[in-house]
Order: sequence, then C-alpha cells, then structure tokens
Amino acid sequence: MPSDAVGRPQRLHPLSLLFSIGSAARGLLLPGIAVLFFSGGSNYEIWLMPFFVFAATMAVVKYASYRYRLGDDEMMVREGVLTRNERHIPYARIQNVNLVQNPFHRMFKVAEVHLETASGSKPEAIIRVLSLASVEAIREHVFSSRGAAAVAGEGASDPGEERADPLLELPTRELILLGLISNRGMAVIAAVMGVAWQFDLWDYDWEQIAKDAPKLTEKIGIPIEQPGLGASIALGAAAVILAIVLMKLLSIVWALFRFHGFTLQRRGRRLRARYGLFTRYTAAIPSHRIQLLSSHTTPLHRLSRRSGMLAETAGGAAGNEGGQSETHRLWLAPIVEADRVEGLTRAVLPDVDLSDAEWNKLPPLAKRRIRNRTFVLSTLVSLIAVGVLGPWGLAVAVVVYPWAVLHAAMWWKHAAWTITSNAMAFRSGWWTRRASIVRFAKIQTVSLTQTPFDRRHDMARLAVDTAGAGKAGHRLNIPFLPQDQAAQLHDRLAREAAQRNFRW
Repeated sequence: MPSDAVGRPQRLHPLSLLFSIGSAARGLLLPGIAVLFFSGGSNYEIWLMPFFVFAATMAVVKYASYRYRLGDDEMMVREGVLTRNERHIPYARIQNVNLVQNPFHRMFKVAEVHLETASGSKPEAIIRVLSLASVEAIREHVFSSRGAAAVAGEGASDPGEERADPLLELPTRELILLGLISNRGMAVIAAVMGVAWQFDLWDYDWEQIAKDAPKLTEKIGIPIEQPGLGASIALGAAAVILAIVLMKLLSIVWALFRFHGFTLQRRGRRLRARYGLFTRYTAAIPSHRIQLLSSHTTPLHRLSRRSGMLAETAGGAAGNEGGQSETHRLWLAPIVEADRVEGLTRAVLPDVDLSDAEWNKLPPLAKRRIRNRTFVLSTLVSLIAVGVLGPWGLAVAVVVYPWAVLHAAMWWKHAAWTITSNAMAFRSGWWTRRASIVRFAKIQTVSLTQTPFDRRHDMARLAVDTAGAGKAGHRLNIPFLPQDQAAQLHDRLAREAAQRNFRW
C-alpha cells in the first residue's frame, strides 16, 4: 500500500533533457552513417531530421511527465502521459542503489541511478538523471534506520553509521596485474575475427600471398627470401607470441579503464564500491543483504598470490537497461592479495568465521566417478579426432585420457565443504578454484537429487539455492555425497533455514 505520509513530488534534473537528446543522437549515429553512404552524400541531414525531432520531443515529454517522491517506507515513480505507469517500491525491497556516471555526468555533478530489487532481469527503476544531492537523499531514505528496521528488525543504526571505513583500494600496479591475469583482450580479438569473417578475409589465397610477398617487398626496397620450414615455424611462433602479447595489452587497457580508482568502503552496515575511468560505477548495498559471497583463483592468480571476490544480491540480472551489466554482483575485490581474503571476508560477513572450520572432503568413490564421466567425453573427442584427422587423431587420445585422470584426481583433491553455526561453504575446481559462502538466513531452497548412477552407488547431490545465485555464479551444488550424509545435511540446512526469518 502507498505510504500515508509521502514527500513532495520531485522532477528529474533539467540536464536530463540534454542527456536524453544526446543518447538519441548517439543512437542515430550508425543510421546516419548508413544514410550518408547510401544517399550519395546529398542532403542526408534531411532524412535524419524527423527522427531527431521525434527523439527530442520524447525526451521533453519524459522530463515533463516523470515524477518521483520519497515516502516514509517506500518510493513512488510515475511516468507517461497517454499510458501512465506508477510504481511503489518499498525501501525494504531495494537491494542495490547503483550510480553510473560518464565524463559528462561528472562534469555537471549528476548521475544515472539504478534501483535494483529482487524482482527480475532489470532494475526496478532507472532515473536519468539526478543531482548528486538528490542521489544522496534517495540513499538516505532507502538505507535509513527506519527502512532497515522495517525489513530486518535490527533496530537503530550504528553510532558509526556515517563513518567510512576503507576496506580496499587498488593502485595502478594491481590493475596492471589484473589485466595480465585476465584474458578480457580475447573479446577484442574475437570481435576483430568476426569482422574479418564478415568481410570474407579468410577466403583470400593466403598461400599465394605468402609466395608473392618477397616480390612485393623487393619492389619497396626491402628484399627478403622465401622462408624455409625452420623460418616458417619461427614466424608462426612469433605470430602466436605477438597475439598473446596483444591480448594481454588489451586486457591491461580494459582493467585500467574498467576499475580505475577502485575503492571499497564500509559505512556501518553498508558497503560501497566505486570504480571506472570514463564511465564510473558506484554500487551500494547493506551487507546484511548479501546472498552469497564467492571467491575465485586461476593459475595466474595463484602464481601471483592473488584472488578475486564477488558479493551477490537478489537484484537485477544480466541485461540491464542502458547496456549496464553490473547486474546483481558487487565487486568486493577484482584482485586482492590471497592473505587478505580471510580478513576481507570477516569485514563483509562479521558473523561468519571459517578460520577454525573443519573441511570435509568427498568420498574416494567420487574421484572414480569423475574419472569415468570424463573418460566418456574423452572417448567421444578421440573418435571425432580420428574421423577428422585419421591416424593422427590418436595423438588426441594420448593427450585427453591422461588429462581425464589428472582432472579427476585434482578436482577431488580440492573439493570440500564445511558447515558452521550460521553458514555453509563449498569450494571446488582445481584449474579455476572457487569457494562460496551462504548464511542460513539467506537459504531459499535445499534440494536433494539422484541420478540413476547416484542411486547405484548410494550417492546424492545437494543443492542450496539463494535469491542471488545466478546461473553463472558458483552455487552451493555439492555432488557425489554419500546418500546418508546428504540426507542429514539436507535436513539440517532445511531446519536451520526454517528457524530463521528470511531477509532480503
């Protein structure tokens, strides 16, 4: 129900008109280029003018009709003229209040605000644009002691609620290391390959081009000889090394642009992360609304003694409006020293202590089942390789079967689970190792499943779902448990979750 006491309706910042028109102009950029090329360069502006006028008119209409107001326990958002849409968003349901600022936003001290709830695949409301003072007013209402008490029953806010405690700051050298560890440059290389595919660059006779290369270089005064087998192998190796170096350089550029100035602060129960060079993201959530805390390490992470940490909430999945894919995940640390992970976990979840936890391994039979399952996949890969490559395909079998044995042994070695007085944790993987923590109060469902192979070996799979564990996240999904042990864990987790009031 709407609040009995509501504040005065507020408008968007006047600059929202400018940003809306600019967004429309940016959307017309590609069509404008197409019109420019296909119209022969004659009066192409006339073709675009109606679209631009329509976009500008819609921006004015949205600004004139958009209102929001802050009540005691909810926020109202109203927009539209012919079709009017009015939404009442309780503060208790708001998971994240995220800010997106490009350089022009920062120049004029305004921001785009994303209000995320647990309702679905996009933010409950995107407010374009507001002054920073208005943004702070919204945050104060959303995360005030009254709103927190209404949903969590936690009483008044902490005396140090407004004091900002820095938890993590990433200097440039750490971001460079993050770029070296990650492979985000592959996305750019994949895009270039896609463009090459569209323009049929792969259809050129590259063999003939290589043969003609000495003649071409001789004409421009750089004579070279036709390379032999050894030179060809050296050139191929150099090309691979160059591609790897290029990918790493692109990954470093991505890390510097994406996470420039990364800071993580805690204000009482709230966590706030800020990062970004051109487009700056500011995400703020109460720590008690974290559904799942996870960490991951790749071989390069472990070589540099680093890790990455994510906190998942129940709000907004991938595909958010405005092209933002920050989704329901808050970067606690894109990269952090391995020996600081435990301290950062305690700072974010002070009620969870895994320092003295007893980790339980999976039974030895699990290793054999993983190996057998991987053998099936290895056999299929080997048969396909023999069918395509002939006898040379046997070389694939020589590689994949030992890899299957190694994978099974290493995965079993590192997989383990533990349970404490108020949380459960699971870690798995060996090439990329992941660990996740879920508190009992965040558990939504606990399920026990058995495949025919599980029943044959008296095993079961235990799955723990929260409101924030997406498909891409590291859920607590523990396979190959002895059936009796899985049933006991299922009953305990269900009992622990039922004894606690679920809180978003």
